[in-house]
Amino acid sequence: MDTDFPALVFGIYPGGFSPTETMPPDDPGRIQAALAALQPDPGYPLLVRCYLAYDDGMSVARMEAEADPKDFTRYLTAGRRLDLVVSYQSETGDIDGYQNVVRELVRRFGPVLSTLQITEEPNVGSTDLVDDDITDLVDGKVPHVREALVAGVLAGKAEALRSGWTEVQVGFNVAPSFDGDTFFAELGEIGGTAWSRALDYVGLDCFPDVWMHPVDADGRPGDLRDAMVELLRWLRGEMASAGIPPTTPIHITEHGWPTGTDRTAARQAAVIEHCVRSVHEHRAEFNVRAYELWSLRDGNSRGTDLFDQFGIMLDDYTPKPAFTTYRNLIAELSQR
Repeated sequence: MDTDFPALVFGIYPGGFSPTETMPPDDPGRIQAALAALQPDPGYPLLVRCYLAYDDGMSVARMEAEADPKDFTRYLTAGRRLDLVVSYQSETGDIDGYQNVVRELVRRFGPVLSTLQITEEPNVGSTDLVDDDITDLVDGKVPHVREALVAGVLAGKAEALRSGWTEVQVGFNVAPSFDGDTFFAELGEIGGTAWSRALDYVGLDCFPDVWMHPVDADGRPGDLRDAMVELLRWLRGEMASAGIPPTTPIHITEHGWPTGTDRTAARQAAVIEHCVRSVHEHRAEFNVRAYELWSLRDGNSRGTDLFDQFGIMLDDYTPKPAFTTYRNLIAELSQR
């Protein structure tokens, strides 16, 4: 570990998710209180991850009305900044419309915007990592998503510079894939050097010991810490195949571990501890600048679906042990 390398910026998705119809609504007051509790003080930045989706002809106003979470700007106080995901769900290939909303979102949220993620897991289509119904929520199955990704990054970065929001970082994310696909190489061919130069970061959504193969016991080769290192090594290699240089940072954009049947709250806390510390210890080796946890609270604390209990709080906002673990990690390892 290089102690001179910048500390991590931490963040969290402040909502919950359940594929069922039984998810209680967000409680904005309790979300505000939880976010405040995670920050040692406003001098510690905290990213708030929020999701918008673009479909054919959608206006920014309509996208905001369907945002997850609703009215997310209310959470951007006390040094908290926005990590905004703009997914691409156009079945007709409306890339021009997508670029236009990206530009408008930069103009609208520039003062509070830290990171702008173009598309959501665009490399995930038909895969055995997650169920087919979940792949409908990401962008890999959408026609021309690679072209939209390249165009969206170029449009977002150009608009940020034109508008004077020079600190806004524009990037995209992926989920792990080890089947030899050519996603990154295709991006490099489409975007070329202009795109790779405009790119500020590449995000990684990773959930070892959830969908991926089981990890070994803690402290043994192949454990959770090793799994995180191998995921970072995989991504850095894929980035190189697209012509993205080592100077372009990696952000962990989603990571978590659900409680539930045979998954204890104590183990969830331990998983987060091991994985965050592994990322922090290897941040200089792989140029990692941010880590974001998914998610704040359960979608359904009584549910049996794997997605129901990813939160570090129950669905009534009662903290699990992982809440204290994450708060302590932010206090110890965060960038001031």
